[in-house]
Amino acid sequence: MNGIEQNKKAESGLYSFAAKTMAVIAFVLAATVTLLLGITFIYMCADGGFYGGYASAEEAFFSSGMCQNRLRNELWSIRLLLKDNANREYIDADVYFSVISTELGKLAAPEPNASVRVEISDLAGNELYAFGEVPQDYGASISDEFVLEIKIDGKPDIAAKARIEVYLAKPLADTGGKFARLYGYFGFLYRLRHIAPVCAALGAIFSIVLFIYLMKVAGIRYGEEGVREGVLDRIPYDIFLIAVFVASVLLYDIVADIDFGFASTNVTSTVMLAVTVYAGIAAMALLLFLALAYTTVVRLKAKKLLKNTILWRLCAFAGKVAKKVWEWALAVFEMLPAVGKAALIVPGFLFFNLFFCLGFVESRKDGSGIGQFFAFIFLAALNIGAFATLIRAAHELVQLRQGSGRLAEGDLEYRFDTTGFHGEAKNIADNFNRISEGLAKAVEARSKSERMKVELITNVSHDLKTPITSIINYVDLLKKEPMPTDSAQKYLDVLDRQAQRLRKLTSDLIEASKASTGNIDVKLEPTDICELVDQSAAEYADRLATVRLTPIIRMSKRPIYALADGKLLWRVIDNLLSNVCKYSMPGTRVYIDAAASGSMATVTVRNISSEQLGGIDPDELTERFVRGDSSRSGEGSGLGLSIAKSLTELQGGRLKIEIDGDMFKATITMPLASV
Repeated sequence: MNGIEQNKKAESGLYSFAAKTMAVIAFVLAATVTLLLGITFIYMCADGGFYGGYASAEEAFFSSGMCQNRLRNELWSIRLLLKDNANREYIDADVYFSVISTELGKLAAPEPNASVRVEISDLAGNELYAFGEVPQDYGASISDEFVLEIKIDGKPDIAAKARIEVYLAKPLADTGGKFARLYGYFGFLYRLRHIAPVCAALGAIFSIVLFIYLMKVAGIRYGEEGVREGVLDRIPYDIFLIAVFVASVLLYDIVADIDFGFASTNVTSTVMLAVTVYAGIAAMALLLFLALAYTTVVRLKAKKLLKNTILWRLCAFAGKVAKKVWEWALAVFEMLPAVGKAALIVPGFLFFNLFFCLGFVESRKDGSGIGQFFAFIFLAALNIGAFATLIRAAHELVQLRQGSGRLAEGDLEYRFDTTGFHGEAKNIADNFNRISEGLAKAVEARSKSERMKVELITNVSHDLKTPITSIINYVDLLKKEPMPTDSAQKYLDVLDRQAQRLRKLTSDLIEASKASTGNIDVKLEPTDICELVDQSAAEYADRLATVRLTPIIRMSKRPIYALADGKLLWRVIDNLLSNVCKYSMPGTRVYIDAAASGSMATVTVRNISSEQLGGIDPDELTERFVRGDSSRSGEGSGLGLSIAKSLTELQGGRLKIEIDGDMFKATITMPLASV
């Protein structure tokens, strides 16, 4: 067997039932001896006769509290004898003295080691009666003086002063009697005065070690996980405590009723009987203590100390009932509308306010300081609670306002932390969160749809670009060949025109998708918008003249520099002028203005539409594939304004469309550049 196996075997032995049983027996025996010797040692320390450094046991006995208490008992017996007899009525004092002489003789006769001296004198000091003699040598004595009234039949009572002295013989005669037996008990303890503390200390150490061991192994078995509960551990803890308390009271009553006295002349047998009885009672008390400590530790290890009690179960049941009632009341309260809740809360608050105010006033009238104090406390708590509730409600409203403001500004990622809200405010916050989530999903779905639409347009446009290029090339080749008839030539011209239109539409689709997705390089720099307007007007002069439009250009003579990308801004103006040529009423004027206002530069294009524009939303015209002519009979693709708007926004500007009757107005706004 190797060392590891030996250690496991030894450890399993420590947790075995036999080891625990032996430890319990050893603990009870050691603790019983420790308890008895400890009590004996404490008694000897309190007595004062055992550790006084006397030359002999007899001298120690004479100075001990045990001896003095016994002498005091003898003195009190004589005092009671004198007083009880004095309360009877006598013919004269001599009869009283005769009676007490007989009684004193009977009292002193059984105790050969004690001498009694009684003197009775009048208040002037004249001796009336004397009993006994003062011994020449004695070991201990006690005395007492008191006033005595002797009742005389038909005559006034005789007031006298009595003095009692009790002497204990030295040396003590071993002739029986209470003091001889008491000295025997004292001698037995006197021989233990040095052994008792040492044995008690050793027994205490041994008992503590055993107790710690028992508490450590309580509820544990070797090789098993968790805590193993026994029969005692399943008893409700409060019931077990009551049983231990009742048993302890019974043991205490038994100890209190035991009186071995000094009737036996055999000191050894009396001591052995007392030790046996007290040891048995102490062992039972220690078993009760050990059982209580053991089951307490097991319950603590199992974390069931409070749960396994009748009181805990009753409280848990009452708590569940109260919780159900409270939840039901809250559910009913939550079902009420806000007005219904206010109709309950406000009258309740006013009622309790009035109730406590009346209580405070009545307490002042009655002079009840305690009632006045509690009425004030409840009144203050009610109003402070109401004030705190209002402050909390105001704070929640501020949070709702701030959060809803962020949602209104487009922050769809914002969510209310509803843990800080209560009641209706929490419901509103939950609703805002659901609205925000719904909007975010809708925006995400729309963005996804837009992305798919843009990707579709881009992909289709790229796919169309190659065959369109081929068609245009072959049309160009056909135009170089002689046509057999004039109709064929006309057909070729139509094919050429429509192919060019299709190529323009494809290019616009690609440009619109790039502009809307921001997939265009933007280089912002100071750009003279007056120069751009001049160049654009010059380039479109022939087209404008063809459709009989007169351009009216109004702008500053000085350059106006806007922070823009010149190529992209030119494309925006080009699209606007292209729309003018396509959709303006022939024979009208086109106004093109360039100006600076504050920190912004503006380019405005105004024209009269050939089609009726009433009822059209200006914002719709900047959407893709939306055209001013509902018949869609013109050459436009509906992408020009959409491209212009996207390109303007990419440069940090803004394109605004306005319609006044049939007048179309487009305004480009760009930030001025610092030059």
